[in-house]
Amino acid sequence: MKFKFITPSHAYYRDELMLRWEVLRKPLGLPPGSEITAEEMECIHLLVMNEKKIVGCVLFHQESENSGRIMQLALSEDCRGMGCGRKLIAHLEQDLSKKGISNLYIFAKEDLEGFYEKLGYHPDGEPFDFMESPHRVMKKTILADSLRSA
Repeated sequence: MKFKFITPSHAYYRDELMLRWEVLRKPLGLPPGSEITAEEMECIHLLVMNEKKIVGCVLFHQESENSGRIMQLALSEDCRGMGCGRKLIAHLEQDLSKKGISNLYIFAKEDLEGFYEKLGYHPDGEPFDFMESPHRVMKKTILADSLRSA
């Protein structure tokens, strides 16, 4: 399992989009292209690879100097249940910490709240509908590297 940060100009970007569409949008009956976000070009894109195949990805959009939103965690079938999601989020958090980012949030699908709680995220507010299913904002504060050395 190898982690790789890419930009939308990288050769793997099209494969990342395909994985995000197949996992996150196709089940909702949405067409290819619906996985692309308004913040796409500013996001951090992190992939998890098995050999040269993308088996997972996640986006992060920085919204202020020390905070932002985790978006579109997608895992292929052959990666689920093996700790890929947990490792992907941990790798992202480690990188964000080095950048001084400490406040994270995600719109978690109702059935994934337990997954994020195990990673230290806490529900914030009432459930709401997003992409035709119940979601909840979940937040986590991580220690930024700049604060560790203080």
